[in-house]
Amino acid sequence: MNINGDGLVLTTPIGSTGYNRTLGGPLLPLGSSLMAVTGKAIGCPLSWPPIVLSDHSILDIEVIEAVHRPVQIATTSETVLNISRARLFRSPDRTVTLLVDREAQGPLCTPFGRQC
Repeated sequence: MNINGDGLVLTTPIGSTGYNRTLGGPLLPLGSSLMAVTGKAIGCPLSWPPIVLSDHSILDIEVIEAVHRPVQIATTSETVLNISRARLFRSPDRTVTLLVDREAQGPLCTPFGRQC
């Protein structure tokens, strides 16, 4: 599929509540085996909706005319500039454990108006 736009956001359930949601992407259930691909200012095709994929999916990206269209991949920890191809996937050997103290969160933790 060819997509013309400002970018794509690939997110896991833990990241689906942030930037992905502001772009109209889906909220993925925590603990689910899903990833979402949401477009940013997609011009073609005009009706391109966000896509929900299995977290075993592999997303291959190829930039058409990369010399004239500089593209970067940005994560929370690094940015790779001037890519022409990329293969994006969830790595099962890299995990993060989140510890949440519900009592310490208090009234500041009310995502989208719901109690944590």
